[in-house]
Amino acid sequence: MVMNSSRKIRVVIADDTALYRKILSMAVEKIDAVEIVGVASDGHLAVEAVKRNTPDLVLLDVCMPRMDGVEALREIHKLYPDIAVVMFSGVTTADADTTVEALEIGALEFIPKPKTKSLDESMNSLSQELARIIRLLKIRQIRNRVSINTAKSTSRLSTQQAPAETQAPVKRIRNFGKSVNFDFGKSLIVIGVSTGGPNALNQLMSAMPKEVGCPILIVQHMPPFFTASLASFLSKKTGLQIKEAQDGETPKANHVYIAPGGKHMVLKKTGVDEYQLQTNEDPPVNSCRPAVDVMFKSVADEFDGNVLSIILTGMGEDGADGVKYLKDHVKCHSLSQDEASCVVYGMPRAVAERGLADEVLDLDAIAPRVSELMLKRKVC
Repeated sequence: MVMNSSRKIRVVIADDTALYRKILSMAVEKIDAVEIVGVASDGHLAVEAVKRNTPDLVLLDVCMPRMDGVEALREIHKLYPDIAVVMFSGVTTADADTTVEALEIGALEFIPKPKTKSLDESMNSLSQELARIIRLLKIRQIRNRVSINTAKSTSRLSTQQAPAETQAPVKRIRNFGKSVNFDFGKSLIVIGVSTGGPNALNQLMSAMPKEVGCPILIVQHMPPFFTASLASFLSKKTGLQIKEAQDGETPKANHVYIAPGGKHMVLKKTGVDEYQLQTNEDPPVNSCRPAVDVMFKSVADEFDGNVLSIILTGMGEDGADGVKYLKDHVKCHSLSQDEASCVVYGMPRAVAERGLADEVLDLDAIAPRVSELMLKRKVC
């Protein structure tokens, strides 16, 4: 389904609580160029509302009677794979586990339900979060329209096979200019990711070598509770040793550490070739905590080996300043996910457009490239 950019974005809301349906409705109504076309009190009614109204966006509560949000998501995704679905979840361990499952199935994003006694505060908080999602959908409208026009133009051209270079999944946009020899004892992989991250990390980590030879540090934009569930999910799916980072622990080779939701994660040098992960609740950076820039800059200040930075799908520009800081202070090779394989081409775009990406790669090509680099082959 391609959205008509001349009309409002159509929304269906599903929550089993009347009060929360009202809060969500009020939050949506505060956003320009958006209209509510259906409201449902359970997952079954949500699916029926989607069938009747063909919305652009569905807001689903995770926990509902008869058919919960995950079951409804499965049904909607099967019938209408192009409809964006955003999950709403309470901030509990059980809800977090279910929400990570929903993101794996194909939910675009999730938003924790605000914990506030004020209806107005809850409505305003949700409206800000939803406005961010709506901006993304409007960008998709434009991209879909451009894609359709391009496809029509291409259809008029010769149908002969495209040159091999246009079919390659890997696009290298910069020549690094010198080799990167990663010493297993003096190297570090750092990853920044946001919207679309759980699936992207699952795909990337599933293809990564089991013994990459160094620690991997990840900042995924998520609130508390959810990063522990994400780490557990990824560990089971990929077979790698993936965990939510704990304050004061020593990062080990071949282990993956995800910054805890709601806290910044930084690297601290504690001795000769000795490092520690620390967490803090300093103010958000780029409206994010954890923030990619915070973690990357700490690595640049504290680490004296080689760094491989990877920026994956996500809204905004978090990570771009961090990559620049890494390149200014340490020997850093930067990989950035390409637009075609991103759910949201925001964070990778910021890195690429500032000329900081040594290579722009399809998501499928990143793990093989990491293997090449960590095997000490020369960078092209």
